[in-house]
Amino acid sequence: MDEHRITVEFNFGSAEIFASNAALRRYRKAGGSLNALQDIDTDGGNELDQVLDKIDSFALLIQSNLCEKNYTIEEIINGFDDLENIVKVVEQIFAGVPW
Repeated sequence: MDEHRITVEFNFGSAEIFASNAALRRYRKAGGSLNALQDIDTDGGNELDQVLDKIDSFALLIQSNLCEKNYTIEEIINGFDDLENIVKVVEQIFAGVPW
């Protein structure tokens, strides 16, 4: 099975990201937790720490799957105009995973 790639537009430019089953494996190898990616809806009164943990987890998922460029977590987080855009990228990565 070939991995597919998605192109993400950051404020500082574009980058290709792997998106498929192996994307989750790379995320885990980078220290990410699948539990941290659960319940991406933040409208339920989550505390600020929980929201920030999710943003960090989303950024790690993206960073650990960059095809060529090695941006830092901070650059990834700052590369999005709003939280909605980072969630869309995470959803695109998961779109390649057959549950």
